[in-house]
Amino acid sequence: QVNVAQAYLTQGKAPARQGNAHLQIVPYQLFETADGWLVLAVGNDGQWQSFCEAAGAGELRSDVRFATNSQRVRLRDLLVPQVAQIMKSQTTADWLALLREANVPHAEVWSYADIFSQPQVADRGMKVTIRDAQGKPIDLIGSPFHVIGASLPAASMPPGLGEHTDSVLRELLQVDENRLAQLRNDHVI
Repeated sequence: QVNVAQAYLTQGKAPARQGNAHLQIVPYQLFETADGWLVLAVGNDGQWQSFCEAAGAGELRSDVRFATNSQRVRLRDLLVPQVAQIMKSQTTADWLALLREANVPHAEVWSYADIFSQPQVADRGMKVTIRDAQGKPIDLIGSPFHVIGASLPAASMPPGLGEHTDSVLRELLQVDENRLAQLRNDHVI
């Protein structure tokens, strides 16, 4: 959206909100397929022609009203519902194959199960398994930040409620055993 932000800076006009659609390129947004969702990113007129051919949408390909991106932007409200209907006609897997073959930019929308099953998620350490006090495994999100030559500390469970109270009071605040006993007796800790 850099070009949209730049237009704001040079023209001083805030763009209208478009949800998940690109303001200046059509069709470039999320579409529902027969069994899921896919982002279609038709970034130029050549890709539009390729999309239409891959989709079997000869009528859209030959429609002069949609020949250029500027025309597609202007006629967004007319075109997008037609593309949406076409996208619902096939499964996500079918679209992935067709669009890849046609060199049309696209991306499948993944569920969290899909995300965490990807090899790169494991390779980047984005899912970390730790064990709770009873030994039960708990999966956590790993750090997205990696510094070459530095290792991340091992993930561990946070302390239980009150688990470190005595050591903090003794070691950091220099509270003696008599005072700790009094605080417990008074139900302060």
